[in-house]
Amino acid sequence: MRLVLDTNVVASAVISPGGPPARLLELWRQEVFDVLVSEPILTEYRRVLRYDRIRPRHGLSDQEIDEVIDDFRRFGDLVHVTASITAITADPDDDMFIECAASSEADYIISGDSHLLELRTYQHIQILSPSVFLLLIERSE
Repeated sequence: MRLVLDTNVVASAVISPGGPPARLLELWRQEVFDVLVSEPILTEYRRVLRYDRIRPRHGLSDQEIDEVIDDFRRFGDLVHVTASITAITADPDDDMFIECAASSEADYIISGDSHLLELRTYQHIQILSPSVFLLLIERSE
């Protein structure tokens, strides 16, 4: 399985190590599925983890944030985005996740963002919340 993780999933995993997003990262490290990233997504992960309102919630230094991003770069599958897609008119920044998924034949986009979740699918790519995706994984075992 090939997944694209929305920034809110990564931020939630860092902030709350016991929640469903953190469990997703744990399963990724266990090689249950592949995580696909693009340069714009890595930039977005870094930017959001450095927000003043989020930094106190995770307590990571800039160096520790860079290490999180480097893990995604090293162990994730870096995708060269081949298409510009306009699918989320309410929040065009979310299109980067669809672009990455469509350019890499991803199976899923995992997100807590209502704009993406309302779309439900894009072409063959299912868009699911972390909790729903974890249920899917558990049922397939």
